[in-house]
Amino acid sequence: MADREGSRGAVRLSAAYYDVFNTDEGPARGPRDYPHEVAEAAGAAGTKTLQFSLREAIMATERTFTMLKPGVLSRRITGEIVSRIERKGFDIVAAKLMRVPRAIAEAHYAEHRGKPFFEGLVAYITSGPVVAMVLEGDAAISMLRKLCGSTRAEEAAPGTIRGDYAMHTGLNIIHASDSEESAAREIDLFFRAEEIVDWHDGNDGWI
Repeated sequence: MADREGSRGAVRLSAAYYDVFNTDEGPARGPRDYPHEVAEAAGAAGTKTLQFSLREAIMATERTFTMLKPGVLSRRITGEIVSRIERKGFDIVAAKLMRVPRAIAEAHYAEHRGKPFFEGLVAYITSGPVVAMVLEGDAAISMLRKLCGSTRAEEAAPGTIRGDYAMHTGLNIIHASDSEESAAREIDLFFRAEEIVDWHDGNDGWI
């Protein structure tokens, strides 16, 4: 009986979501964009079982920078990596295939200047084309880094991008910003403002 009532509550909640989030004021957004309305919808539905927790509802939407390094294109696995990023739920708001000029590579790795591996980092990302992207999503910076796995290839867990595709740390195939400050700096370094497209497809509330 409890399961049946829970199912009915979920149906009522889904209907309430539809009433709240499908409006004539533009593209429908997900429940996480309206935490107070989510709570009201739950109350109207007569159930405390939320499809989306309030914690998820109030997670901050962020933008982060990622780069698929030359090894990705050389090994022809670009589609596989991008597919993982999309399936996770990130919105790709900017993307381009490019060769990284040495000056940009050095600026990108400026924090490592003077370290023994600095020249190797610069040489690798300038050795062939890369795919640079700006991703958007809830807690995008930490989420993407977890998806990528440890920077050290031998420590990257199976199931992560580096864990499944990288054997050597120096060739770890993907870069992901490690903080809000780094993300902002790297996005500005690789993209002009007009290259970033703000868009929503209505799926945010279901991811």
